[in-house]
Amino acid sequence: MKRLLSLSGIILVASSLPCYHAVNLDAFGKDVPVGPIERKDDLDYGVDVSWPIHHEKLSSNYDWLPHNVDPKNNNIPNKYAGMPVQPLGNKQKFYDDFMQGCYDEYQKGKSGGMCDATERDRVSMSLSQPKQMTNYTENGFKKIKTPEKVWALISDFWEKNKHTKGAENWGKGNTYVNHWTSPTHMVSVENTGLRGGGSQLKNAIWVAAKDTLQEWTGQELTQCSLYGIRVYTEGAVLATHVDRLPLVSSAIVNVAQDTDEPWPIEVIGHDGRAYNVTMEPGEMILYESHSVLHGRPFPLKGRFYANIFIHFEPVGHTLRHNAGIATDPVDVHKKYREDVKAGRGGHENMEGLPDYIQEGTKEEDKWRKRHPNIKSLHKGMIQQQAQLRPTNLRKRVIRQD
Repeated sequence: MKRLLSLSGIILVASSLPCYHAVNLDAFGKDVPVGPIERKDDLDYGVDVSWPIHHEKLSSNYDWLPHNVDPKNNNIPNKYAGMPVQPLGNKQKFYDDFMQGCYDEYQKGKSGGMCDATERDRVSMSLSQPKQMTNYTENGFKKIKTPEKVWALISDFWEKNKHTKGAENWGKGNTYVNHWTSPTHMVSVENTGLRGGGSQLKNAIWVAAKDTLQEWTGQELTQCSLYGIRVYTEGAVLATHVDRLPLVSSAIVNVAQDTDEPWPIEVIGHDGRAYNVTMEPGEMILYESHSVLHGRPFPLKGRFYANIFIHFEPVGHTLRHNAGIATDPVDVHKKYREDVKAGRGGHENMEGLPDYIQEGTKEEDKWRKRHPNIKSLHKGMIQQQAQLRPTNLRKRVIRQD
């Protein structure tokens, strides 16, 4: 498989990455005007080293093994063939303890069940979804200073309501966060009971952030999801994952933190390399959440870390498949929740298939099963959508063919 990047007439071809991929992160950072992009302890690695991503087990190919210390005089044992070097120590033990926490919380200490089912689903998505997606940027993420209008809205809401956070509910067996030992809290921007909260604030944040993500992706975007400020607590771990569709073009803003050391978000770029990105309050990470693996596999050391997540998808909102192109204001977040529950996603184009899903993939099969009548869309709707697209947005697409 190959990735094709079409940008201002230039086409670059890069080989697809194997399930295991050791990396070199040197000389990265030209697109990061604020703060450092850091490696964990200045180490180079890729998937399945800090957290299970493409396999259900982590690499045990430790850097101190003879074939890694002195490769000229020691052949690589078969069981380590194709496995990345493990420079982080026994991360499998850390992961096993993480999973035991889920077993203890939901399954009376027994393995298997809903905890393992969640993990199988996460690993399956991490392995299959990214290579079936269309990407819109070169490496999938970028760190910037939060635009002033966005920061003013978010920081003002936080300062007024940071003492009113409520417990965040996670489904039984959910392993994306170790909420059984490090509960997360939410300060919901939708909560009209909070000072300044409600749909007006949510829409204002979307509007303020939209231009930044459109400029980065070169796409016209429609808001998808924005529900509030999540507050992680000491010891928190966020499992590496990709977001479910239609969350495609996204941003994380660090709102506040009280930590003893930086708590990086680990992202696997389109180049297959692991980057540990540190953030300070007022900084924003743009990322293609549908195809860029992201998580925080190293425990939070400190009291709390507060982020807000702002999600968009390329033009044409998910529900327009069934409702036509809406002209009246709608609660897009409510519609998004309903859409996910009903298994709907994507937007209209001449073929019906969303631009971010590649043709001939399993994701296309899933999408068409959910939208059996999509080809019957009225031509007038297609023409109307074309008229709504701004002419000043560049078409910038990376395809994995």
